[in-house]
Amino acid sequence: VTGSGDTDIDYFRNGQVLSVLTDGNRFYGSQETYVNDFNWAFGPILSEKRQVTSGTVGSYAVSSNAPSPELAVAWIKHVTNTENSVLINKTVGYLPPLTDAATYYEGEEGFQTLLERASHVQVDPIFPSSSQAYLILAEEAQAVMTGSKTPEDAVASMQQRIEEAKAQVE
Repeated sequence: VTGSGDTDIDYFRNGQVLSVLTDGNRFYGSQETYVNDFNWAFGPILSEKRQVTSGTVGSYAVSSNAPSPELAVAWIKHVTNTENSVLINKTVGYLPPLTDAATYYEGEEGFQTLLERASHVQVDPIFPSSSQAYLILAEEAQAVMTGSKTPEDAVASMQQRIEEAKAQVE
């Protein structure tokens, strides 16, 4: 099964399919807490002309309209300090953006595998207009959250803007 939807993952977790092609953090970060814990392993890194695996960069954001900017700054500092960054990233199965990240994962086989594979990551965006699509999705989602657009209007706008962005690179 190839995909990232919860149904695909549940098929794999419940032993209904042999394998799934998805991001490893879906399993590593939850392997001790997921209700039907199971044994799993990383598959080989895909290769043709070169070895490559996918990856992405996570981020935090605070609205420029936050009612308490100093609290927002304190929150960003809290979640990005070394200790909390390692804790948060271990919990979700990601690697923290630290030059000495490996020192926080000594003896943890799954994370050692992630560290080894990090040098083969082809970071998103995978296609030319995907970074623009992410920006469009974020802008329209924020418009819904701030009440300046209805969800229906935002979805219509997302679709139109993404089609326009795709047309510019085709």
